[in-house]
Amino acid sequence: MRYLAFPAIGLLVFLSGCYTTASFYCPSTVNTPLLSEKNQARMTGSIGIGAGENNNVAGTLGLSFAYSPIEHLGIISNFHNFFSSGDVTFASTANSNINNVSRSGELGAGYYTSKGDRTKYIADVYAGLGYGKLKTDGFVTGDMQHIHFFMQPGIGLSNKVVDLAFNIRLGALSYSYFASEYSAVSNYNIYEKLPGNGNLYFFAEPALTFRLGYKFAKFQTQIIVSKINSDWAYDFFVINMGLHFSLEYLYSGYYNKHRGGGISTPQTH
Repeated sequence: MRYLAFPAIGLLVFLSGCYTTASFYCPSTVNTPLLSEKNQARMTGSIGIGAGENNNVAGTLGLSFAYSPIEHLGIISNFHNFFSSGDVTFASTANSNINNVSRSGELGAGYYTSKGDRTKYIADVYAGLGYGKLKTDGFVTGDMQHIHFFMQPGIGLSNKVVDLAFNIRLGALSYSYFASEYSAVSNYNIYEKLPGNGNLYFFAEPALTFRLGYKFAKFQTQIIVSKINSDWAYDFFVINMGLHFSLEYLYSGYYNKHRGGGISTPQTH
């Protein structure tokens, strides 16, 4: 699936003058389900582009799920990959190219409340835990594991045609089990320019989400801005696009068609 992100990386390489540096972190798609009642189920698939201040770029792939088993309770899960290739920011020598590949997942839960009829006005807050792995090869070779905690308050509105939401994701990120071959970089202060083993980094990531479609399927665009207290290269701006599905419409249509509508299904506005 990583090859789906190559066109995005290629575009940023062109726009940045054909010189890039590698990213060690790229924000995942913010899971914004806008749940408003029990039994609603949501799924979002997205592809994105990330960019940072050191001319670093990344291509991203994301898959998100959400479900409300009871009123006011939402459960969310996210799967996120990013792929980045370029020079190391602290190396001024030739042939300092590295490739970073990260895979991670998140699981969380939260509270939502809503008002309105045809248009739902929603406020929610979710919190959760994420875990992933980052593999680096090239000028620097290494393998890391990372874990992060997050809290994500948000507000939004949703109807059959349009969704609009603003969220801010706050959290802490830590890397561990860093193993690397240092022979090629002995003259550089590598510990300041790579994620530190066991260090705790705090991040704030406001996100704006817009969807347009009808009922079951909507096209989604999301913009994320990220700030981390670190010196290593990360993507502070991400834009992703994809499709968002309200799965309760499929559930309702299936049972109404095959069982004569005898099963109660959620009302989605």
